[in-house]
Amino acid sequence: MPKRSVKKQVSTVSNDELLDLIMTKKAKKTTKSSSKVKLSDKANVDSKIVKGIITDKNKVNKASLINKKKQTKNEIEIPKLKPKKGSLIEKEVNKEVLINEIIESQDNLEMTQFDLKFDLPNSMKRKVKPKGKNKVKIELPEEEEEAKARVNRHNVYKWLLIVGIIVSLVLIYLIISSVVNYKKKTELETVSKELISTEDKKIHDYYYECIEKPVTDSDISRLRIKEDELKVFFSRLNASIYYYDLTTGYEFKINEDETYYAASTIKVLSALYLYSKARSGSVDLNDTVKYLSKYDEEQDKSAYFNYKHGDNIKVRDLVELSLVHSDNLAYYMLVQYIGRTSLVNYALSLGAKNPLNVDLFGEVTVNDMFAYLKELSNFFSINDVYSRELNNFMVISDQNDLKLPGIDAATKYGEFGMFYHNIGIIYDEHPYILVVLTKDGKNEEEIQNISYKVKELHNRFYNLRKTNCEKTVNN
Repeated sequence: MPKRSVKKQVSTVSNDELLDLIMTKKAKKTTKSSSKVKLSDKANVDSKIVKGIITDKNKVNKASLINKKKQTKNEIEIPKLKPKKGSLIEKEVNKEVLINEIIESQDNLEMTQFDLKFDLPNSMKRKVKPKGKNKVKIELPEEEEEAKARVNRHNVYKWLLIVGIIVSLVLIYLIISSVVNYKKKTELETVSKELISTEDKKIHDYYYECIEKPVTDSDISRLRIKEDELKVFFSRLNASIYYYDLTTGYEFKINEDETYYAASTIKVLSALYLYSKARSGSVDLNDTVKYLSKYDEEQDKSAYFNYKHGDNIKVRDLVELSLVHSDNLAYYMLVQYIGRTSLVNYALSLGAKNPLNVDLFGEVTVNDMFAYLKELSNFFSINDVYSRELNNFMVISDQNDLKLPGIDAATKYGEFGMFYHNIGIIYDEHPYILVVLTKDGKNEEEIQNISYKVKELHNRFYNLRKTNCEKTVNN
């Protein structure tokens, strides 16, 4: 049977009619589904999209959809679908099938566009070209690229800000933690120190009570060897020595009964008398003594005595001249102010044996001079203007042979003929009194050597005492 030829039928509809049908179907489908994309008017259906969908599905031949704005009399040609394999009759494609496929293809495209997940202003148009199944290629205009770049920069700045805030919070936390920990540590250290200081104070107090306790026979027995050594050394000298530790009362004497002319060392007695009376209020150091010419016949004056006859000189200034520069005329004027009898009685009250027995200077032993210096030490123990001023006169005196390197000493020297002496208080860690009276003439080096030897004895005593006290504390 000969094959029957069938002419391809092509249905032709106008653009307006096709668009009306599409919009009607679309409205119905939108109502049933939850699609997020709506077409509000005919203008939203792009003829190019329709053409692409038809081409992509390979279900219709190419057809041109003309933009609504250019509406012409052209018509959309709807080809027939390809016949099924093995079919002899080609079915005509009706408008209903074509419309359904167009709507379905448009929905697929819209969903694909929705999945792109970035939204741009309506004023920025984008061109979407289908490429493969459910894939689109988007071509962005320059304005869209710049907007995307701005968004990216904004995101970078936002993250930098977030990171900065986090870092700042971490730093603040660390600082606060450090402050809190430091306060806790300080409180613990304070409590620990208080406990330790309390215990240390007890140990400290006990230790220094041990160090400063009065000398004992056991101390003297431990120093016997050192004392014998010093006795051998001093036996070669024509001198007398009196060493006395003001803290413990330990003393060491050589030739204590030997008598010496006091010379200028006696000036300590007159100064001590006046400043003691000034402290009690019975003497005013600003009182004056008139310089009379007859005084020149009694005593020589030093180069530092810059006064003329008839001048009224303050008692304080005369004391300074007699101690610092050992001025004899100033001392003589002070004795006239005090009265010899008053001065002698004062010396006797301190324990001196024969004060001022031959003249205004008199003879002394180391015991006499020690009595004066011991009273002077008691006077210095009260810190006031009187003690500070008198102490300063003796510390800065012209001839200070007892002074040791780094250790101050309040001293007074005396010289007359073969007699050369130096007496004073040495301000060591543990102060002591030292009286050195000699008959070897002026020999400063000899006095200095004696001072060093006595300092060795002083150190030896305290080193032994410290060792003994440390053992006691540790036990």
